[in-house]
Amino acid sequence: MYRPKYTIEDRPEVLLRVMRENAFAVLMTAGEAGAIGEATHLPVIVRERAGGVIALEMHVARPNRVWEKTGEGREALVVFSGPHAYVSPAWYVNRETVPTWNYVAMHAYGPTERMEGDELRAHLDELVEVNERAAGTGWSLEATPEKYLAGLRHGVVGIRLVVNRLEGKVKMGQNRAAEDREGAIAGLRGTGGAGHAAVAEWMVGAGQDEVDE
Repeated sequence: MYRPKYTIEDRPEVLLRVMRENAFAVLMTAGEAGAIGEATHLPVIVRERAGGVIALEMHVARPNRVWEKTGEGREALVVFSGPHAYVSPAWYVNRETVPTWNYVAMHAYGPTERMEGDELRAHLDELVEVNERAAGTGWSLEATPEKYLAGLRHGVVGIRLVVNRLEGKVKMGQNRAAEDREGAIAGLRGTGGAGHAAVAEWMVGAGQDEVDE
């Protein structure tokens, strides 16, 4: 990922936050020699192990043969996309410029392994628990007959990627003058869009990071 110096984000707490808040990600597996690999959209459980090691757990439907390109240490990439928004030059004080796009992105690389049996079951249970808790419905897997759940588990393949390289990029106008950033923040907030408001908050944080440094 192309990362100008001012966009590089490597603080573990920020990287973990972005991955956990944007846990519907894209798994990229390698293709045959010279061929483009496959991209699979899927939910991810992000785990922080002892020593700061990060493991990403996910699963795919068994008929999705992409799982055959994982396991046994095969390398893969998981892409997380955070808040993003178009930024208009009309919001800047210095308007002799062009539009841009502000965004947050994280790329996690590493070897993969398969999850089966109790590991796969624990992954699926936690995925439901985490998302049901966020939804606030009170529903749990206990409402579903075990026989039915067992059949569903057989129909998926668990994949774990142990991260050995993590690239974070936060492009939030850090290269612009303070007054231009302030104008863009106000402009984004003024659109009323939830995604735009999230980008505005990231821009405030990026500006504060410069002050702290």
